[in-house]
Amino acid sequence: MDIMDEIKKHIENNKIIIFMKGSPEQNLCEYTNIIIKLIEKENIKYNYINIIENYDIKKKISLYNGIYKFPQIYINKKLINDYYIFLELYKK
Repeated sequence: MDIMDEIKKHIENNKIIIFMKGSPEQNLCEYTNIIIKLIEKENIKYNYINIIENYDIKKKISLYNGIYKFPQIYINKKLINDYYIFLELYKK
């Protein structure tokens, strides 16, 4: 399976998938930290990909969606690539 197929599989097979710098326990972005705390507060299941450990995925996901910043959050296969958009969705 090539990297683009792997990315697509992660997005299609997870209700929520976060492509992030680090892990939930040791992430490198304060915005990611807040997002994870909100998701876990609601006991919502999610998965993540550590793009630091998966450089090929980091490189290719930006080609997949045209977005070069992280975290990249997919909810029901839809990219939510902005912290503030995520907060608006969370409030609803």
